[in-house]
Amino acid sequence: IPNNFPKQIGKRLQAPYTWGTRNLDRQITPINRQHYILFAGQTGSGKTAFTFDMACKNADLGHGVLYISLEMTREQLIDRQCRIVSAVTKEQWREKNISDIQLSIMDRVRNEMENKPNLTLYGFGKNEKTDLKAIIEVMVSAQPDLVLIDNLGMIESEGKEYETENIVSRTLAKFTSDAKIPVILLHHLNKASEKGGITSLADIRGSAKIFHDADTVILGKRMEYDEDASEEDRAVYTVSQRKDRDFGQLCSVNTYFKKGSFYDSFS
Repeated sequence: IPNNFPKQIGKRLQAPYTWGTRNLDRQITPINRQHYILFAGQTGSGKTAFTFDMACKNADLGHGVLYISLEMTREQLIDRQCRIVSAVTKEQWREKNISDIQLSIMDRVRNEMENKPNLTLYGFGKNEKTDLKAIIEVMVSAQPDLVLIDNLGMIESEGKEYETENIVSRTLAKFTSDAKIPVILLHHLNKASEKGGITSLADIRGSAKIFHDADTVILGKRMEYDEDASEEDRAVYTVSQRKDRDFGQLCSVNTYFKKGSFYDSFS
């Protein structure tokens, strides 16, 4: 890991960043260039879908965005988005029983993702080393305005897990401070908390230093629903700000997930 990170290496647009919707931007503390942000949630709760959509929307604003996946390759990230937007089910994907309309939508989405201005997707393959040094090298090489990393639990180290988490947290906090590039790091909640609601920062997996280092901590949760729940109820995704170093104001906002993107209202 280099001792001195590059200064001012992104495009440095004056336009603000977005959390993904107007209501989120009104209620959650605005992202600034020295923010190290932790985004946590249950396994399979929608963290990747939310932050991927957020990455695309910031790229649409003109920010240079780098989305790093430690679990999927670039092609797998694009495939995932194609399936989500075209509503392809597991059974359809497995049996290759995809309708012509869905195939058309997938082709459109794939073309958009592969040619989207300002968005760089980097997926570490199975044979690539996912240690902190490799991640930093990708960040420096891309020269972004915003970085999203999915996720902390996949970062390799020869030391103990909590020691790795502390080093990662401290290093990313220093990166945002030195390079003036905000970083959003995805992370999981403790397994014991996954059956219940999001209650406190103590639900975040790992040592307390992880969220102490962060300027902002966001918890995302897919709402629980019954089998007979409406389509609107099934689409609810709650985004809660549980730490706000700038203003000390917390909030919880409902968004709605439809066709690969998040909105303020279902309609």
